[in-house]
Amino acid sequence: MIRYSGPQKARICEEYAANGFTMRSTQRSLRRKYDINPTHVTIRRIYDNFLQNGSASLPRGGSVRSVRTPNNIRKVREAVQALTLEERPSSIRRIAREVNIPQASVHRILRKDLKFNPYHQELKESDFEKIQH
Repeated sequence: MIRYSGPQKARICEEYAANGFTMRSTQRSLRRKYDINPTHVTIRRIYDNFLQNGSASLPRGGSVRSVRTPNNIRKVREAVQALTLEERPSSIRRIAREVNIPQASVHRILRKDLKFNPYHQELKESDFEKIQH
């Protein structure tokens, strides 16, 4: 099945209406002008979606974001800043407990919204001497 982009779907709807809602002339016109060849079923489905939803694209599925809200992102940012100012070791578990948000969600907020990455300590030459003695 061929997937059409948003602008292509808009062209399909425009051509369908411009050609008096006839399938054959719409298909010919689309083939000639835009080099796309949708089936009559595809044209009808795209146009019906346009009439029902006001958009030629299908409505997006899935649930609404409930944890990565601006308010929760602000809470996590403030918790990280508070731990940094207090010079206490911070962990995802501690932050999750303080802001009352699940650990996985705090981890996701830190990585995706606040652009934090895991810190890996770099060892220096003097550190090896300390380890051996």
